[in-house]
Amino acid sequence: EIKPNLSTTHYNLGNLYREKRDLNLAIQSYKKAIEITPNFAEAQNNLGICFQEIGDFKNSIASFNLALKINPKYFEVYKNLGDVFQSMGNKELGLQNYEKAIENKIVNADIYLNLGKLYQEKNNNEKAIKNFRNAIKSRKNCFEAYSNLGLCLHRKGEINSAIDNYIIALKINPESSEV
Repeated sequence: EIKPNLSTTHYNLGNLYREKRDLNLAIQSYKKAIEITPNFAEAQNNLGICFQEIGDFKNSIASFNLALKINPKYFEVYKNLGDVFQSMGNKELGLQNYEKAIENKIVNADIYLNLGKLYQEKNNNEKAIKNFRNAIKSRKNCFEAYSNLGLCLHRKGEINSAIDNYIIALKINPESSEV
């Protein structure tokens, strides 16, 4: 007889191993949790994150897709898919998955920041600015958002606003060489 808490214990152990950066043990723990409870979407998601962190993008995407198949309303997975596609250099699929996360009300400064950067690379300043501002709303001390917002505003010719954002970025992180 399967004891329901056993899969949760393996999942929690995987979380601790991941936190310690022992990704191989984390992967083993998540796989064991999934073996015990095959419809454990959170374990699939975290397994996908571990695979991404070791550069196994194929298994990462497969794990994320399984998590969505198990729980189609597990919208946080779209952020993770966006991250893996962006890591692979597939910026279009990264963009699409970040947009799906936002459409489904996943509010996360990192999603907005990544969207902003992707739109900035596509020279879509308006969408980049919107996303950097949303990142700042989500995380007030988001150095990268202020710095990138300053760059976009500078490109638009809004010099005073650009200066204001660069100054805020420098106050947040005075040691940075990125501003």
